[in-house]
Amino acid sequence: MHGRKVLIVEDHQESRESLATALKKARFDVLEAGSLKAAYSMTSDGQVAVIVSELKLSDGDGLSLLGQLKKNGLECPIVFVTAFGTMSSAIQAMKMGAADFLTKPATAKDLTEAVSTALRRWDQQHGRESLEASAQAIQPQNVVIGVSRAMRELFSLVERVAPYGGNVLICGESGSGKEVIAREIHRFSPRRDHPFVPVNCASVSDELLENELFGHERGAFTGANEKKIGVFETANEGTLFLDEINEMGLRSQAKLLRALERKEFRRLGGTQKVRTNLRLISATNVSLEDEVGTRRFREDLYYRIKVVTLIVPPLRERKDDIPYLIKAFLAELERTSGKSNLKITPEALARLQRYLWPGNVRELKNVVESMVLMTEGDTLDVDNLPQNIRGGVNAKEIKFPVGVTMEEAEKEIIRRYLEYFPTKKQAAHVLRIGLRTLHHKVKKFGLPWSGCKSLRKPSTIRSSKYSKSKWLKIVLEAGLGILHHKDSALFSLPFRRVSKAATIALLSPAKYKSNAVFALLSAISNHQCKICTRDAIPIGKLVLKTWSGKKFPRTFSNLASSKKTASVLRLA
Repeated sequence: MHGRKVLIVEDHQESRESLATALKKARFDVLEAGSLKAAYSMTSDGQVAVIVSELKLSDGDGLSLLGQLKKNGLECPIVFVTAFGTMSSAIQAMKMGAADFLTKPATAKDLTEAVSTALRRWDQQHGRESLEASAQAIQPQNVVIGVSRAMRELFSLVERVAPYGGNVLICGESGSGKEVIAREIHRFSPRRDHPFVPVNCASVSDELLENELFGHERGAFTGANEKKIGVFETANEGTLFLDEINEMGLRSQAKLLRALERKEFRRLGGTQKVRTNLRLISATNVSLEDEVGTRRFREDLYYRIKVVTLIVPPLRERKDDIPYLIKAFLAELERTSGKSNLKITPEALARLQRYLWPGNVRELKNVVESMVLMTEGDTLDVDNLPQNIRGGVNAKEIKFPVGVTMEEAEKEIIRRYLEYFPTKKQAAHVLRIGLRTLHHKVKKFGLPWSGCKSLRKPSTIRSSKYSKSKWLKIVLEAGLGILHHKDSALFSLPFRRVSKAATIALLSPAKYKSNAVFALLSAISNHQCKICTRDAIPIGKLVLKTWSGKKFPRTFSNLASSKKTASVLRLA
């Protein structure tokens, strides 16, 4: 972007020189105009990339410059920097297509960020290339749009991080645009001419994820009739994006860590090492630190993938971006729906800006698309809004009659938040209370969870994380000594995990039972678990059901001779 022409339109000489100095330090090619007349002549050749203008000028209004450029087909982004800023003038300028609106005194940092953002957004929306952008075509759905301070800071970090090869961890709620940010990092990086390969870890089972990442050789398993190239090879020299990396199992995490450290891997069923050179960008919608604390995510992998951490703010915290997002979505829908000149009324826009958007940008896009489909004309009005938004679904609109007690008001507020947010964690976050506190209040008031997805209570285990096969695998790996020493601390936790694993193994196919018995008793002997009658009963049942009427193998007899395992059989 540096080196592109920026025209400053300001009739006050000192202010003009101050703005010019700030932009020249940022290596922009600066032109200066002291009047609208001079500005018209300087923009006639179409070489100006962006205009920085005062709103009130001696020979006219800065908004007229915006209208004249549109009329002459010489459109370019305009950033207004004015000492006469009011809310109404800012809204009017934005409606006419201004890129940004700053009030004096504006800092050099705010000015350069506003100009850089305006240029980047303009280039993306009009299919042009910036000097450091790739020759890659940018699809409309991949455009990052935002004028709020939070998004400007994020854009600044993206531009700073992109040229370097370090791994990046992107955190943010579902639908906030983590993959779009990842694509932006790739687009501004030296790897932009090589593939960007996205993989959603939640959409692939842990058993298949290893095959997806590293591929397999022909004959590696039944049905492997030909060699498959994994995404680690596909993304070589480019960028690999692992979305929802928190859903990856411990086994796949260990293999991923080794591949990242050694920069090499083996395909499933293969013996030859494959070298790879890629940049890893990971994304998560939960706290990985919490996952590490509960041993569902490897600590060493966590520090390997979070060289740089970027946080994408939720849409409810950057509502200034909503008009621009809607404008971009409408432009995209005009190309796909066959409708033209789509616009939205101020009343409908106000309703959308008051909504809390638990589904973030993804939900906003779906709502806009729904409104376009429901309207018969080209104007989106309040009547086209979904019922929950049209009815003013917002905590600010909850009204209570005089005489309502504090407890009744609290109950109604919590009920409304549980209805509007897809998860309990999001509802608790917006209410500014802990998840444990929310659970307590829901139980106290006898409230249903409504639309909220069920999340684990603190200090309990998520069944989706530890399925039957997962429990059995953990027990087998621990018993056979495969797990790393740090991971074997799983068995220093409450013994109910081993007990539950035994219960699940009891229901598993017969071919697993003998291995499960060996693993469980080995875990008890080697890890010195504290056991009680309740813990021993399912293990004892498993032993009796598996080995009833059979001769115990030598390895089992050796284990059974220990005091720990003998006590299990005695209690059972």
